[in-house]
Amino acid sequence: MKIFKFLISLLLITHAALGQELPDSLQVDIPNHLLPDSLKKPSKYLPTGVRIGMDLISFGQGVETNGVRAITQADVRQWKFSADIDFYRYFLNIEYGIFDRQWDAPNSTYINKGSFLKIGPDVNFLHRDPDQSALFIGMRYAISNYEDNLQYNYSNVFWSDGSDFVENSSLYRKWI
Repeated sequence: MKIFKFLISLLLITHAALGQELPDSLQVDIPNHLLPDSLKKPSKYLPTGVRIGMDLISFGQGVETNGVRAITQADVRQWKFSADIDFYRYFLNIEYGIFDRQWDAPNSTYINKGSFLKIGPDVNFLHRDPDQSALFIGMRYAISNYEDNLQYNYSNVFWSDGSDFVENSSLYRKWI
């Protein structure tokens, strides 16, 4: 019952808020060159902002277990960088990441290395929000290359002891 009351209240508040807009016949469109700088509409195709980021979680996990040497000597190295450019309500997003892991077991060693690049647009549906919040949908084109190898030792009563090496090198994928 409380959920029903909440939904009805939400519907009424939304309806009241949307009813506050002026009809198109009463709205006046003032040319951009007559407005003061603080009220001018931004151009839709000039960059209005740039964001640059890095995935600190994966970096922090390596530092937590291995200290500062995690940057170059950890058994797992994972980095992800991202940047996007804001064009009014459109974003051009670029992401790059690398992954490098070595797993040692008593009789084997597994190594996995790779990198990826993703690029694509986003469309922000809250472009007029004064708090600069974003609700967006987008698409990415991505490419990656990676390789892995496994070296292991075995012992067998019939075939004696030995070692083997299995490798997948120069693998390449792309997707949307």
